[in-house]
Amino acid sequence: MLQEEERIDKNDGKRKTSGRKRRRRKMEAAVSYWDKVVKDDRKLSKFALSFLENQVFSWSVKDVFNGDLFREKVKKIPETFTSSKSYFGSFSYPLIEETHADMFSSLNGYGHQNFIPVIRMERLYGGGKIFFCFEVAKPAKDEGSRETYVPSEDDIIVLSSRKPKHVSDLTRNAKSYILAKIVKGGEADEDLPAGCFIARLSSALPVEADPVTRKPKEPLFAVPLVNMKTHNRIWTCLDMGKSHVTDIVDIVWQYKPQGVKEDTLTSSQLSLSLPGQSVHGLGLENFMLNSSQLNAVSDCVPVTGNFSPSVKLIWGPPGTGKTKTISTLLWAMLLSRRRTLACAPTNTAVLEIASRIVKLVRESSSSVSCGILLSDIILLGNKKRMKIDKNHDLS
Repeated sequence: MLQEEERIDKNDGKRKTSGRKRRRRKMEAAVSYWDKVVKDDRKLSKFALSFLENQVFSWSVKDVFNGDLFREKVKKIPETFTSSKSYFGSFSYPLIEETHADMFSSLNGYGHQNFIPVIRMERLYGGGKIFFCFEVAKPAKDEGSRETYVPSEDDIIVLSSRKPKHVSDLTRNAKSYILAKIVKGGEADEDLPAGCFIARLSSALPVEADPVTRKPKEPLFAVPLVNMKTHNRIWTCLDMGKSHVTDIVDIVWQYKPQGVKEDTLTSSQLSLSLPGQSVHGLGLENFMLNSSQLNAVSDCVPVTGNFSPSVKLIWGPPGTGKTKTISTLLWAMLLSRRRTLACAPTNTAVLEIASRIVKLVRESSSSVSCGILLSDIILLGNKKRMKIDKNHDLS
C-alpha cells in the first residue's frame, strides 16, 4: 500500500520499499544534489538566466502577441560591414525578435500544447532566486492524450493551475500561472532521478505544496513553450564577437572566395576544371547541384589537399540547399579518405546530414563508392535525445 513506509513480502519475508518511500527518496536525491551546487559558486553560476531568458521572463502575454514590440529596433542586415563589431551587433535584435516569434507561435497554439501534471514539488534555497524541484507524472501512453510532455533542460515552460485549453486562460487570470526555465533534468540527466527536474521560476508559484507529502494542494501542470539551448548558443557567439574577435572569426572575416567564377559551370565541367586530387571522379554530376552549390564545393574540396589551417564559410538563407551542399562536400571528403568531423547546433541538423550521407553510401554502386562502408560513418550523440528508434533509418 502507498501509505506504508515498507511492507513484508509474504513469500520470502523480505522488506520491500513502498512506492511512497521511493518517491520521497527521489526528491531527497534532488535536494541533496542542489545542496552540493549552492556550496560552489562556479556551479551555481551555471544556473543563471541568460540575457535572452531574462528578456523572455520580462514579457507579458500581451507583449508576446505584440507584433510591433521590436519594430523600431530590428533593422535590415546590411550586405557589407564596417567592422566585426558592427557585423555581430547587426544580428542581436533579429535574434531577440526570432525568440519572440517562437514564443508567439507557442502561445498562439497554447490550447493544443502537450503538458504533464506535477505530482511533487519542493522549494530549493540558495542563490537568492526562486528555484524548485519538481517531480512529474509518467507520460501517458494513450496516443490521444496530450499528457506526454517530457521536460528537457533549457525548456521555457508555463506552470499553471489549469490544463492548457486556450491562451485566454492566462490572460484572464495572471495569478494562475508563471514562467519557469528548466535548468537541470531531462531523460539523459545522470544527476537527478527520472521524472525530476530543477527549474528557476519567474515569480512565486500559484500553488502551494503539502508540507508532508510535498504534493501540490491544487492541480499543477507544466506546459512547454520553447527550448532556449540553440538561441543561447547563438547569443553567446554574438556577444563574444562584439567584445573580441577570435582567431577563427578573424579568418572568416578576411575570407575571399577563390572558387570557380563561371555561373553556368556544370558538374562535369567542374570535375574536369579542378586538379585530379580534388573533386575529379567523385560523381558530382549525380548530385544535381546548381552553380552556386558547385562553386561552394569547389572552393572547399581542394583544401583537403594541404594541411594548412583554413576556414571556408558557406552562407545562404533557408531553402538554398546548404545541407545538400554540405552533404556533397562530406561525400567528397569520404571518397578522398579524409577523416572529417561534422558538427551542428541541433540534433535535427546532425541527423539530416547523417541520413543523407548514409543514403548516398547505400545507393551508390561499388565502382563509385570505392569500397566505402557504412561502418566508415560514426554518429555521436544521445540516442534518446535524437529520437532514434528501431524504425529509424540510422538505427
